[in-house]
Amino acid sequence: MDSRTLVTVAVVLLVGLHGVAGTAMANPDTTVNRATVIADGGSVTETLTYEFTAPSNDTASVRGQITDGEVGFEFVEWQSLDTNRDGTGSSWQVRAGNSYRVTYEATVTESASGYYDVETVSGFSSPAWDETLTVDVLEPAFGYVSTQQTELVFESNDQASTTLDVPIPNDGQGLMIPADVTFSGVPDGVTLSYSQLPGSIPGGESQAVTLDMSTDSSVDKGSYQFTATVEDNLGNTLDVPVEVTVRKPPVLEAGDNGAVDLGDVLVGSDKTVDLPISETGGYTGIDGVNSQVTQSDQYGSISFDDLRYLSTDAGGSSNAEVTVSVEDSANQHSNIGFTAYLEPDNQDGVGQSVSFTGRVIYPPRFGDVSMPDTSMVFDEPQSQVSSYTETVTVEVPNAGDQTMNVQGVSASTDSGQVSASVADYDGQIDGQSSGEVVVEVEADPTASEGSYSLSVDVNSQEDGTETVTSSVGVTHEVALSVERTSLGFGDVVITENLTQSTDVAETLEYQDVTDLSITKESGPDQWLTVVERPPERLTAGDAAPFVVAVQFDTGAELYREYTWEYRVEGDGIDAQTITVTATPEPVSLEGIRSPLADRTDAGGWQADTASGMVDTLDQLETKLRDGGEVSRTDLSTGIAAGRSTILFIESVENATGTLESEGNEAAQPEVVKAAATYNLLDSYIANLEDSELRSTANESRTAARDRVNSLVDQQRSYYEDQLESGDVTMIERAHINRQLAQLASLQGDEQRAERLRAESAGAFENYTATVQQGNEQRQSARQLREEMDESMLTVVLGQPLMLNPAKWDAFETTAADSLSGYDDAESSFATAGASEEAQDVADERQQAASRYQFARLTMYGSTAAYGLVFLALLGYLGRNTYAYVRDAREAVSGDFLVAS
Repeated sequence: MDSRTLVTVAVVLLVGLHGVAGTAMANPDTTVNRATVIADGGSVTETLTYEFTAPSNDTASVRGQITDGEVGFEFVEWQSLDTNRDGTGSSWQVRAGNSYRVTYEATVTESASGYYDVETVSGFSSPAWDETLTVDVLEPAFGYVSTQQTELVFESNDQASTTLDVPIPNDGQGLMIPADVTFSGVPDGVTLSYSQLPGSIPGGESQAVTLDMSTDSSVDKGSYQFTATVEDNLGNTLDVPVEVTVRKPPVLEAGDNGAVDLGDVLVGSDKTVDLPISETGGYTGIDGVNSQVTQSDQYGSISFDDLRYLSTDAGGSSNAEVTVSVEDSANQHSNIGFTAYLEPDNQDGVGQSVSFTGRVIYPPRFGDVSMPDTSMVFDEPQSQVSSYTETVTVEVPNAGDQTMNVQGVSASTDSGQVSASVADYDGQIDGQSSGEVVVEVEADPTASEGSYSLSVDVNSQEDGTETVTSSVGVTHEVALSVERTSLGFGDVVITENLTQSTDVAETLEYQDVTDLSITKESGPDQWLTVVERPPERLTAGDAAPFVVAVQFDTGAELYREYTWEYRVEGDGIDAQTITVTATPEPVSLEGIRSPLADRTDAGGWQADTASGMVDTLDQLETKLRDGGEVSRTDLSTGIAAGRSTILFIESVENATGTLESEGNEAAQPEVVKAAATYNLLDSYIANLEDSELRSTANESRTAARDRVNSLVDQQRSYYEDQLESGDVTMIERAHINRQLAQLASLQGDEQRAERLRAESAGAFENYTATVQQGNEQRQSARQLREEMDESMLTVVLGQPLMLNPAKWDAFETTAADSLSGYDDAESSFATAGASEEAQDVADERQQAASRYQFARLTMYGSTAAYGLVFLALLGYLGRNTYAYVRDAREAVSGDFLVAS
């Protein structure tokens, strides 16, 4: 086939394909729903196409605009389906065999209705060809709806409500668009609204609108009619008659909103629970209830009691009973359920479907009672323990759901050497939980090794007795103890022979230790000797000594610690090691260094004083250990300095303690001792030949000097303050100067000490002279008192009497001189500081003053007596004189002759 033929075939095929495609896609006819035109704003435009094939080369002409009533047709464009040609002109050139598509737009207005068609001419020179364009405007039409019926049932006393689906049939061909629903003839108290209004209903179909109705309690029961009018967007309407019946029947509600929880129901038994029933409508009471079981459980049954006779007031409630039975075959904890429809015994009564649910439980029963095996290890000395005890816990599970009551528990063993007793147990075990039985197993220390059987019986009220067994194993231990595993000799002076020992014992007393051996593992072969060792067989509970002795000779390296290790082994015991250590030394410094080292932890001046000397002794020992040269003088002097340091610290501590507790006077001897000890320490340190040792020891000397100077200065200040106060006696001044002289001498100030000694001696001389003066003054006062007793007073039974008034003046003068002498003597003694003598003089003066006062009182009495005697004498003389004169007068007058 040549190329020209191939091109021709291809063109023909292409034209053919275009013709088929164009014809399939062309659509000169269309339908329009009038409801859609209204919904779209009153106008709808539809596209119409048709296709043709040109029979010849020619000019095609079409109509530009065509109108048929309410529909207008307008040419849009032409398009070649074979070539890439198109245009909007109503005339164009066509080629024979080519296909063309012509497009029109039809505009439909809201007033259009029915069938519209026009012809458009495809003009050719020959022959002419026409195409018809059609638009069919479809109309909806409401169908017939009969009276719709529904009920408004008051299930509460407030209002009743319901919904009603009202059909909307579209019997027309066009699409229906419902627009609204209105109501007429609605009874008072009834409220209406609608929902779910269809958006559109195709022709020949029917859909529904939902009417929502409610009424309040003011509407009486009965039937009421009203009309629901459905209107579409074209203004067409449909009247639907509705009949509603208002009912106020008894409304039943049972349980908790239709649910009743039966709780736990024991398998193989019946359970009755209350069934609360309420009337919730509020208008009509319940008078009897009908029941129908709609769903049963395969493992049980349900029945109702008293329902037929149950009654309530409107809005009231009452209780019935429901009984369920569970078969023995029901699984534990399985759920059981029943459903029953309960309704009032009333033809209009409103019932309720009630669900009953419960759980199957089992009675108390033993689960897998278990008790572990017990092991008793005799690991305490037999003589120190009366028995071995172990506690065994028995796990008692209650596989049931109800409480198990344990009535008793007993425990026993198969041997008299091992006993068992119940210590405690849970008397009640909740369902699905476990209780415990605590068993105490007691074994005698003499019990043989082996296994013993333990049995425990648990008795319950509901499930009888359950027995559980286990074993009790008894094991005897053997134990070897070494009293001390470390024997430390410390520093051992060469040629000194020291011994130490430790006891090796079997401590548990049950089994013998066999093949006991103690062998040396390490250490030199000299200087240490095993003096005594335990036997190869050690009886249970027995002990044997292991004794070693150490003695170094000059071949031992000084200050090197030597170690010996001995391994203790035997059958059935853990091996132990005894370690022996010893260090040879030429002389021991530890007895001095240790108490000094203890002082370094005390802090303060003690640590400062002790630390330097500890360092000195360490240096001295280091030199000795390292083989350095240490003179015998420095060795002995260093040891003496260390001991002096200990003595000094103790002296200062004693002085400080006495000073704080008893005061400066009591502390003076301790301070003097501390100062003297420091001087000794200072002397030893100064005599050290080794400059390094002396420099280190100087730290202790400096700290000691500061501390002792502080104590001495404190004492000196105390005594000097007493002197400066001026309130001291002569003897106190002598004592103070003597103490100050001693302190100055201890501090090395001999010039001041000598001056203070002189002042002390002078004060003592003044004291002696003043005391002598007081004795003389006291003696003079005594002499005057004795002279008064001899010359002026009459002493009767030890009491002085003053009977001679003529000596009164002399008595008063002498008494005053005597008392003044006593006062002078007391003053002299007090000035001197002889306080006891001053007190004695004061007491003696008091006695003398009392005697003188008594004498004065006797003088007053005697003078009064003399006066009374004188007055009596004068009375007597006067009376006699009067009688004489009277007698003389009578003799002269002669009256004595007249009879009376």
